[in-house]
Amino acid sequence: LTACIIAFQKFNIIRSSPFVGLDNFKYLLRDPITFIIFKNTFYYTALSIGLTFLLPILIAIFLMEMKKSVIRIMMILWFIPVASMAGIIIWKWFYNVQYGLFNGILISLSFSSLNHELQIVLGLNIVLRLPIFHR
Repeated sequence: LTACIIAFQKFNIIRSSPFVGLDNFKYLLRDPITFIIFKNTFYYTALSIGLTFLLPILIAIFLMEMKKSVIRIMMILWFIPVASMAGIIIWKWFYNVQYGLFNGILISLSFSSLNHELQIVLGLNIVLRLPIFHR
């Protein structure tokens, strides 16, 4: 409601705002950037609705028409990046300089925390050695 009132005023945060009627709208329609803004907003809205609403529905309909073996392969391909991103986020949390789990343990044992460069080397070495300990 306040935005509707301000739209018809020459807004001033310090002094009172005088009523100007439709002058703000006239100024807006005369400005050539306004139409570029509307075009960009329409484009962004159409693209975001298409990518976040219509595309998943089309994929779901497409998957419903497939054989079960193909659906399993598609699901695997769909969820592989999710698992890797979860692993990356967890490792970043472990090795964070400010609030990471490993630095917290080192500090609680009266050791100095790992600096960023050392964390990169240690992180890569630990990630490379994980398959060895998995067996």
